[in-house]
Amino acid sequence: MISGYFFALLASVLWGFNGVLVRKALEKVNPFLGTFYIVLISWLCLLILSVFTGEIFRVEFEGTKVALLCLAGIFQYFFGRTLTYFSVGVVGSSRAFTGTSTRIMFSALLGFAILGEEVNLMILSGILVMVAGLYILSSDTFSRRGLAISIAGGLSYGIASIFIKSGILESVVVSNLISVTTALPFIFAVAYSKSSENTFSFYLLLSGITMFLGTFSYYLALSQAQVVVAVPVSNLYPVFTTVFSYLLIQRLEHVSIKTLIGSVIAVMGGILIYAG
Repeated sequence: MISGYFFALLASVLWGFNGVLVRKALEKVNPFLGTFYIVLISWLCLLILSVFTGEIFRVEFEGTKVALLCLAGIFQYFFGRTLTYFSVGVVGSSRAFTGTSTRIMFSALLGFAILGEEVNLMILSGILVMVAGLYILSSDTFSRRGLAISIAGGLSYGIASIFIKSGILESVVVSNLISVTTALPFIFAVAYSKSSENTFSFYLLLSGITMFLGTFSYYLALSQAQVVVAVPVSNLYPVFTTVFSYLLIQRLEHVSIKTLIGSVIAVMGGILIYAG
């Protein structure tokens, strides 16, 4: 259980640091092209891991589940990642990643509407707390459009979670690989229709690696700890993004006290939702 908690916290730290790296990476790169490179690097890491462990050769591929994972990939990586990274360039990583933390709220609401899952008082309280945190965040001086785009990314992640829940295979690594493989051609098409440049940087490489390591740590946490522990702890990443942004990239984005308070309250709302 302790190791599971550690991996969940590690995933949160890595995803938080990924937000800072993405902000630096997209400073001189088109966000669509940057998204493609970051997801491509993560895909290569997943492919190497699945081949190295032999899971890709052992897993049983079920047609319906593979189709659901393909849909998950389109929503999670094509819509979700593209909207998230685009919003990073508009409002900064701390606000953008807080906006995408609404994935838990949307997952709960969609689970209730589509899968017939229960919505109790704690979930409703968590939704209200999360909305309050986002309201505080939005009262700061920055583009509301960028925050709305990041929340749309959170909605995409929430939709993807429904498909993942229904389609995940015996191997979570191979399941993730299928999703990313499906999304890559769509991201590639948009990236090269929106950008004539072909710039690659060290920050893009680090962004892709930290995204992969964070996701892998998250899967390790789920395999060693209860879901009610792993998910809330891993969802602390907006707070880490805000702290890292304040410490490392003040030149690129201003992190105010409202940003910090809004991020913390929104994350607490997410924890309440999942606890419910």
